[in-house]
Amino acid sequence: MPVNDVKGQASELNSVTAVRLVVHVGVLSASDDECLAVPEPSVGAAMRRLAPAKAASALRGRALAARMLTSIGAASGLVTRSVTGAPLAAGYSISITHAGIYSAAAVCVGSHRLGIDLEAWHMPTASQARRLGCGTEPPDFTKRWTTLEAYSKASGIPLVRLLGKAQLTVGRQATPEMNECIRQDRESWQVANFVSLPAPALHEMTLAVLAPDHELVVRQWKETN
Repeated sequence: MPVNDVKGQASELNSVTAVRLVVHVGVLSASDDECLAVPEPSVGAAMRRLAPAKAASALRGRALAARMLTSIGAASGLVTRSVTGAPLAAGYSISITHAGIYSAAAVCVGSHRLGIDLEAWHMPTASQARRLGCGTEPPDFTKRWTTLEAYSKASGIPLVRLLGKAQLTVGRQATPEMNECIRQDRESWQVANFVSLPAPALHEMTLAVLAPDHELVVRQWKETN
């Protein structure tokens, strides 16, 4: 599933003068179990609260991120967790996602706001499609969902809040405070860079990066990188 140096636009800067931000993206499936690593005890305790299949997929994503880090020059592939559960690694930015047997990770050098989401196609109800402002066809709905989820990860805005704002903007009464949140969210959305990535069959995957002063380049991660 090649990504092949997908380039995004740098906001308000000529691409010649913009600083390049290279984000590496990798995908693993359950057939790649040799990639699994035994996590540190704190991560293991968190994983034990998940269903076995979800725990295996989550561990695969963390192992993938660790291998990607070391392959692009990190001194350590140690992936820890923030208080919110987000993956962390000193000097690097990471986002991890998983859906069924597949796990994916996005990593880049430095401190940047990025998010990745991978989802299997979902047949929405008419109400769900209206809430997301998209069609009812599974690819359309799932692509819209991954866009929102990836943006939620990158921006730190909870997905439930994004969905709530979507409802408020189509005619419901909102307080001045809510309107200010909507304005700020819209400004953040407008400078976000979204890349629809090649995904496994019957899946959609989207990367969101909030780095308007950078030229975004997305590269497929390979073990030989």
